[in-house]
Amino acid sequence: MIWMQGPVIPSRRCFGTFEALCDYFCRLEQTLSFYHAGYKRRGEEDGKWGFVWHPYKRLAAVLEKMQDRLSSTERQAFEEELDLIDVFCGDILTARQYAVTPDLDVESLARGWCYDYASSHGFVILESLTGGRGEESGMTAGTYADETHACGLSDPVSQYWVGD
Repeated sequence: MIWMQGPVIPSRRCFGTFEALCDYFCRLEQTLSFYHAGYKRRGEEDGKWGFVWHPYKRLAAVLEKMQDRLSSTERQAFEEELDLIDVFCGDILTARQYAVTPDLDVESLARGWCYDYASSHGFVILESLTGGRGEESGMTAGTYADETHACGLSDPVSQYWVGD
């Protein structure tokens, strides 16, 4: 279980997976961009944040028409008929792309992006830890400094909360 606390409104939301939390943050970004068209956050080129999963079936027709302009990751996804993930971390020009291969850990990638987004936007993320028999043994956000961040931010969320 993943709990998220917002920076302004003192409310918590619960999510089952980091992919669900990514979806929430992406919908929040879309809403903010609608209400604040043209608004740029301080220090950001264009303020674009997103974790976008493109299924191969939807992407194939577009990539086929753009053969001469594909990135190496897009070419791999097209040739191997793989889904593609675009990760935006505040600047559309430095987006990262991932072909969804069987060895790609999408949950870890989503987790890293969520922590980067939370750190950049004032959110706090708390994760429940499960014991060996599946029972919850506490809550923690951890420092997450020893793991790879989707955006490569150097200031991860470092709040801790440990329950019973």
